[in-house]
Order: sequence, then C-alpha cells, then structure tokens
Amino acid sequence: MLLKPLSLDKNINASIPFWAWPNLLSLDAVLVAIIWQWFFAKSFALQVVWQQELILALTVWLIYVLDRLFDGLKLDLGKEHSLRHEFYYKHYIEFAILAFFIFCADVYLVFTSLEMATIILGLVVFAFVLLYGTGLHLWAYARAYKEIYIGILFSIGVNLVFFKDLNLSLTIAIILFAILASLNCLLISSWEQNSDQAQDYHSDILKPKHLGRAITDTIIVFMLISLGVFIISLNQIYFAIFLSFILLFILNSQKDLLSNLKLRILVDLALLSPLVVVFFLKI
Repeated sequence: MLLKPLSLDKNINASIPFWAWPNLLSLDAVLVAIIWQWFFAKSFALQVVWQQELILALTVWLIYVLDRLFDGLKLDLGKEHSLRHEFYYKHYIEFAILAFFIFCADVYLVFTSLEMATIILGLVVFAFVLLYGTGLHLWAYARAYKEIYIGILFSIGVNLVFFKDLNLSLTIAIILFAILASLNCLLISSWEQNSDQAQDYHSDILKPKHLGRAITDTIIVFMLISLGVFIISLNQIYFAIFLSFILLFILNSQKDLLSNLKLRILVDLALLSPLVVVFFLKI
C-alpha cells in the first residue's frame, strides 16, 4: 500500500482526548525513561548530568517514533488498528522530518557530552536496537519475544551511563526494572492482540493458550521478589518497582472495564511509581 499522509483527512485529531496526546506524541516513554534514570541515580547516589538526561530523552523518542513510522508504512486502514498507528500514518511526513533533526541533535550531544567508554557501549546497544528494529519490521520470526527484548533494551538504555558503577544491588535493580518494562509491553500486546494480529504486528509469545494467566502469575512472583529485596536492602528503588508491579496487576485484573486506549495510557502511568515514592510516601 502506498502511503499518502498529506492527502488524508486529519479530523482524527479533533476526536483525540487530551490525556492521549503524550502517548501519541511518544512522550510517555520519554517521561518514564527520564524519571527512572533520575531515580536510579538518586537511589544509588550516582551522578547524572542534564546532557545525559537529554540524550536519553532524544534517543528514546527517536526509537519509539521510528518504530511507529515503520508500522505506519504497513498500516491497512481497512482492518482493525490502534489510534497511535493511524495517527502516525496520517502524520508520517511531519514526524519523519522532525525525527531527522532530532537525530542530528542527538548525535551532536552524544559525541560532545559523553565519555568515550559510554559512547562505545551506547553504539553497541544502538546497533542491537537497529538490527532488531529492522528485523522486527521485515521478518515475522523476529517478532518472537519482542516484548522481552524491548524491556531489556529499555532498562539498559536508562542505566547505560551507570554501567561503570555496577555493583550487585544496582545490577539486581536493573534486572528487575527490565522485567517490569517487559511485562508492561506484554500487557499492552495482550490487550491489543486483535488489532496487532489484523495488522500482522503480533508477537509469537502471545500464541500460548494460557498466556494471560502466565503473565498474571509472573507479575505476582516478581512483585513478591521486589518486595523481599526492598525489605532486605531498604533501598527505595525496589519499593518503586514493587509498587509498579502492583499497579500492573490491578490494571490487568480490571482490563475488561476499560478501553484499550485508556489501558494503554494507564499502563505507562503505572511506571511513574518513583514520583509516588519520593513525593508522597517519602521512603
């Protein structure tokens, strides 16, 4: 299907609720990444400067936008689809141009602000993201377990600047956060399974008959693990991870009462637990 983004009716914008705009503009993932990078630094007494935060924000935005632009290229509006995929289909050229300038700014910041060791490690991670992202859109077999890969890469990206300070406690937190991010993605895929299958975006991990129960059980297991690690270490980051697992569990148990769009927004809000821990619970 040939993409004609400028000739399509854009009245879709008028029907978008205000609370959905951060997701459509790919800003929710950026916010989650920045908050967790800040929270990792705070929890483990590590340093992070504004250039590193900005690089993370630009990089996360680019990855999410490019992924959605690739999805937009293949979108069939005659079949069931998500609002965000239609949005990027209809605004393809605008986001493609913006992504080019953001990429240039990101590259400049990387090579003028980061240490060479971090740059090299970042390039290795970016190569994996690029190879996997390309394969994801070209070959169906690459979509197997995509949610797990995304969660791992997201956690590594958030903590890339801290790798020189790795210790046991930080490593455990990075792993638990990767699992949290993976389960976040798995829930989204399970809720949007029908539209993903219609558009041939679906992940092979969703095929098992009892996957829904397996996701719920996994959330409970790691909820208890993160609580146990918090009790042992008293590090606030483990309580934030525990709280996010609880919120994911609640959302999944109430999924039939909410639309997919609301679930999509709320599941990312569930990852903003560091703000609750710092400003409300004051742990």
